[in-house]
Amino acid sequence: MSFFIKAVVDALQAVPAINSRIEGDDLVLSSAYDIGVAVGTERGLIVPVLRDCEKLSFAGIEAKLVHYAAKAREGKVSLEDLPGEEF
Repeated sequence: MSFFIKAVVDALQAVPAINSRIEGDDLVLSSAYDIGVAVGTERGLIVPVLRDCEKLSFAGIEAKLVHYAAKAREGKVSLEDLPGEEF
């Protein structure tokens, strides 16, 4: 999975318009590379977000994936772990 996440980050960096959002009439480019990864649990799927993936190594991404998968299966995922705007 870490190879896929690194490939996604590379693509987002190569084509910055993909990593953007529209606010009114403006196209706002994002400098964050936060990737949501679905984790299956007994109660269904949840999607914790791996923040700042561009700063992580392959091993760092794998460690975060294992951490979030364990939290999800134990029912301990917090709101900060899930997608949403950070202000």
